[in-house]
Amino acid sequence: DEALLDELIYLSEDKTTNISIETIMSREYILANVKPKLVGIANEEQIKKNHYVFVKHLDFCILFTVEVTGLADKNEVGTYTVRDDHMLEAGLDSQELFVAAVKNAGKDTDIVNLISFIKEKTENQYDLTDEDELMPIYIVTNKRKCDGASCILNTDVCKHLQELLNSDELLVIPSSIHETLVTIPTVQAIEGLNDFVAQVNSTLRPEDVLTDSIYIYRDDKLNLIRK
Repeated sequence: DEALLDELIYLSEDKTTNISIETIMSREYILANVKPKLVGIANEEQIKKNHYVFVKHLDFCILFTVEVTGLADKNEVGTYTVRDDHMLEAGLDSQELFVAAVKNAGKDTDIVNLISFIKEKTENQYDLTDEDELMPIYIVTNKRKCDGASCILNTDVCKHLQELLNSDELLVIPSSIHETLVTIPTVQAIEGLNDFVAQVNSTLRPEDVLTDSIYIYRDDKLNLIRK
C-alpha cells in the first residue's frame, strides 16, 4: 500500500497523467470505488497496527480497498487499503464505507458453475456423476479473481445464488480470500467439511488463507457453522 501511494503521489505530479492524489482520496472517489476484502481474524493485531479501517464479522475481518486505474502500466489496477486518517480526511464513517463497499462488490461479482469450470479447463474430459447433477457447486469471486471472497457479503449476489440452486439456504465454503464455493447445505455436504477446508488451507500461502470455517446463509444473514 505504501509503495502504491508513493507511486500515486509521483504520478499526480506528472503532468502527462490524469491521476490526482486529491481525487483518489476524496469522499466521492472512495465511495464509488471501494470494495470489501476479507482476511483471517489472525490478522487483527497487524490491522490495528497499520491503522486500517476494519469490521470484525464472525471469524474474519473486513478491510476496505480502493481501486485506482491510470498507473504507469495502463492495464494495471492498483489498490490501497483505507486507513483511519483517510476516513477523517474524506469525512467518512465506517457504516457508509461498509454499505458502499458491499454494494460495489455486488456489481463486480463473477459466478461460475464449478463443473463447467473444470470441464473447460480439462477440455471436456471430466465425466459428470449423478452427485454432480444433483448438487451443483458455484464459484463466487470477482472479475479480477483477486480478493473476491467478499462478494458473498452482497445480499443480491446471495439471492441470485438461491435462485440458481433453488434453495433458501446456502452452504458457503471459503476456499481462500479470493473466492468461495457455494452449494446446497445437506448433512452429507457439511460432514467433514471443516477438516477438508483446513487441509486445503494448509496448501495455500498464509496470506491467501481466510478461515477453516464453513457458513450457512439463511434469512439474509451469513451464519457460522460450529464444529
